[in-house]
Amino acid sequence: MNVFISHITEEAPIALALKDFIAESFLGKISVFVSSDPKDLLIGENWLEKIPEAMKKSKVFLICCSPLSLTRPWINFEAGCGWMTGEKVIPICYLGQLKNQLPFPLIARQALEIEAKDFGDSLLETLSESFDSRKPRYDPKELRQKLKKAIAEIGDTSSDITSPMMITSQKERTKWIIKDLKKLLKSGRCRSETVWSSAFLSTLAIGPEDPYSEEDADYLKLLLIEKKLLLDLARKGCNIKFIISPANENHIKHAGIEYAIMRTERILNFLNSSDSALENIDWAISELGIKNLYIIGHISLLEGYKKGIHHGYALTLRQTALDVININIDVYHSFFEDLAARGLTKWAANIVSYNKRELLRIAAIKCIQDSLKYLHELKNKPKP
Repeated sequence: MNVFISHITEEAPIALALKDFIAESFLGKISVFVSSDPKDLLIGENWLEKIPEAMKKSKVFLICCSPLSLTRPWINFEAGCGWMTGEKVIPICYLGQLKNQLPFPLIARQALEIEAKDFGDSLLETLSESFDSRKPRYDPKELRQKLKKAIAEIGDTSSDITSPMMITSQKERTKWIIKDLKKLLKSGRCRSETVWSSAFLSTLAIGPEDPYSEEDADYLKLLLIEKKLLLDLARKGCNIKFIISPANENHIKHAGIEYAIMRTERILNFLNSSDSALENIDWAISELGIKNLYIIGHISLLEGYKKGIHHGYALTLRQTALDVININIDVYHSFFEDLAARGLTKWAANIVSYNKRELLRIAAIKCIQDSLKYLHELKNKPKP
């Protein structure tokens, strides 16, 4: 007896809460598949094979429906699979999505609303009928608390279905990055997702003693939160791919040589450390500088733009459309691999006893060491 719960990555807490409720209520007699649960989709398994296999075995499809999830093609695909096989398809509405406002053909199915007082009763009754089982008892208060907690973890997703957003403040940009990184960290899909980032030495080179003015103290605090979240994701198994740019004349001109040395030493110390996060980080080097860009799993894409000749990015375009994110992942992957190959050729050509990730780390260390040597020579160079 199987139930398949269809959901989007950002709203995994809802699917996992429903799975726990069903499994506990029926004492494990009904098996529930949720792709965000590591027990259902093991590390290294081919999800393109595993998910269709689970759908074939399922008799009931629960479709998690929010204003955001209904914009995603995968939800409609999984609902369509249940529809075409003649199995029971039950839309589960939440976050303001009403069952009488579902799109066709979902509106033609018996739908439930999580916020409704009789939600638990209705869901258990429907499942009992589908599997010819006695309707179990449950604690309505406990269920409401679990669902309330799950919705709180998801947060407000209404902004994620808007058109591309132009951000005009570095602080606001970092707030969005933090929000998206937290969402990925809570999603349960860390091990199957990748965060892509390109910047001067990366956010990991930032520290609490950085020379930010009192006016920018709040911005520094946000950057340190961003740094912690990146490390937490990597330690949890999320692949982080950094394209880093060592200090060049542009960085020195705007930030000063002392700050360039500070950040360079900090990232070098991290690269030489035994931090477990390094087990899931890949490095590529762009010596000529790099466009500022973030791709956070399949949640968002943030791309920096300059308004003129100045330090930093005055504008950031944030996009959440899945097709835009996928296209950029393909482009960025090719770009990353090209830079990684160049870095290995230049800084790790004679090393053959390590795996690729370790070689990329070694190449990054050697590059940063060269950069630090250049900075110290420049600092100590006699002024004319």
